[in-house]
Amino acid sequence: MGAEIFTIGFPLPHITGFSPKLFTGKINSLTGLKNDPKTMQISAPVQQGNSGGPLFNMRGEVIGITSATLKTIKHFNWYGDVPQGINYATKAGNLTKLLRNVHGNKDKIKFKSILTDNKTIEEITEILKNSVLLVTAE
Repeated sequence: MGAEIFTIGFPLPHITGFSPKLFTGKINSLTGLKNDPKTMQISAPVQQGNSGGPLFNMRGEVIGITSATLKTIKHFNWYGDVPQGINYATKAGNLTKLLRNVHGNKDKIKFKSILTDNKTIEEITEILKNSVLLVTAE
């Protein structure tokens, strides 16, 4: 909790453009909505086009997949308050488990960091931005 994180994604691409965007934040909680242990609460913005994208730590390692944000209009209608910076990511360990269960040869699923030195977020973003792709359906 408190660790700095970032996402690279394509929020609302028809409005903001089709180039990758960087969003920074912190891990607010090691559990998600209703204390879900498979997710974590983050302050990095998550909009349509960000969800499903990688959540990185400051070493450039994928630690999660951005997944949800509280719906501000619904929350306001229910409670009369507008939530700010309450977003969620699925922890990467859950993705690893899923891939290992689906894949026939569990030994082939291995993850390693390509960034082990201390680099600035600008350097990390430059390395990673071409690894994050926009996928759309029409």
